[in-house]
Amino acid sequence: MLIGIDASRIAKRERTGTEEYSYQLVKHLAEIDQKNDYVLYSSKKLPEEFSKGLPKNFKTNIIPLPKLWSQVRLSLEMLLRPPDVLFVPAHVLPLIHVKKSVVTIHGLEYEYFPEAYSGFALWYLRFSTKFALKYAKRIIAVSKNTKNDLIKFYRADPRKIRVIYHGFGNFGFDPMSDEEFFSKFDLKKGKYFLYLGRLEKRKNIINLIKAYNLFRNKFGNYLKLVLGGNAGYGYEEIKDEIGKSKYRRDIVETGFISNSQKNSFFKNAAVFVYPTFYEGFGLPILESFFAETPVVCGRVASLPEIASDAAIYIVPESEISIAKGMMRAISLREKLLQPMKMQLKKFSWKKSAEETLDCLEGWN
Repeated sequence: MLIGIDASRIAKRERTGTEEYSYQLVKHLAEIDQKNDYVLYSSKKLPEEFSKGLPKNFKTNIIPLPKLWSQVRLSLEMLLRPPDVLFVPAHVLPLIHVKKSVVTIHGLEYEYFPEAYSGFALWYLRFSTKFALKYAKRIIAVSKNTKNDLIKFYRADPRKIRVIYHGFGNFGFDPMSDEEFFSKFDLKKGKYFLYLGRLEKRKNIINLIKAYNLFRNKFGNYLKLVLGGNAGYGYEEIKDEIGKSKYRRDIVETGFISNSQKNSFFKNAAVFVYPTFYEGFGLPILESFFAETPVVCGRVASLPEIASDAAIYIVPESEISIAKGMMRAISLREKLLQPMKMQLKKFSWKKSAEETLDCLEGWN
């Protein structure tokens, strides 16, 4: 059987959630499946460290087009050289596609925060979701929460949706020594709170900054706040909030944090604070668990599924609740270690790949 995969996300240099999912899932499919043949479609050349490890039954097909790649160029490929099965790891099913198509939908942030999107972007997200739900034979949701949202907003048929969690594995160690890391970012081990993700409104960064102010007011010159990620919707307000803080010199913006640097940031943090209002999955929680760093997050969307009883839960709308959670996480660090380790065992990319392969096979 020939399985075609939209690998366009793998080609992106800065991998966030959906890109990391695509990268790791295809990598692990290549490790477990020598029976089927695969073709990986992309508009750009795939990273060398990824493509050089692919087995003989995996081929790449670079089909460039600057814009509308999924709907025009990939559609044309489906028309001219259709695979037996098409797998789209990130939401957008091409208009022309094979009958046996499988699409992964990660989250419906745009339904909860439509103001964060342009008119066209919002229309296209809704259109592509409806289109995938109607025409894909199978849908993969990355959490029960995402599945429930698809049913809630789109009246999706629950029988065609299968929940397959992201996996988790060692994301690589930073080649810098701790001394180099601390020097570069002016940080000390255990002396900072960490947030990692896009700096945008729905991630609740403003309340995090307010909570940090409350924490510092109570405990003095104690910990810095590291905000790791690129700017997103509403960043101007976030920047204003940082400017208003009397502790602004201790609020560190790093920009995008690469996979090779993540471990250094996580393992040396006192607490990972993730006050987001909505996540389709929440992979940084598992990354923090792996580094044995306690997590503070809201009991919202998919996060209780992923963190279970291994995190400190807060009310995201309340900066007081967030500040209290930050303090509790510091005091309960040792008690949280075992629950974090146990929760991590539930997730692996190998398991995710095996369950995805089961979705791609077994057609009647």
